[in-house]
Amino acid sequence: KIALKQGVDMIELDVNKSLDGKIFIFHHGMERACFGLDERTKNMTFDEVRALRYLNTDRNPTSHCPATLDEVFEEFKNKGCAKSVTGL
Repeated sequence: KIALKQGVDMIELDVNKSLDGKIFIFHHGMERACFGLDERTKNMTFDEVRALRYLNTDRNPTSHCPATLDEVFEEFKNKGCAKSVTGL
């Protein structure tokens, strides 16, 4: 949403697959920084990934979890923004 407000014309997404094969948006290797977690999201089920909450700068959990690819595409639908998907 912030990218759209800033007028970007392209976004790049890092995608990952859960243990049970569902796609979500997350930059692999950032589990400790983003969630305070030593476990890799690729070794978790989709429900476990969706139960994660990003940490704020004070290291407190927020209400935000990793988005699905469908959620991101829906957010950017008809916005005139190209998408680049990397990962898997």
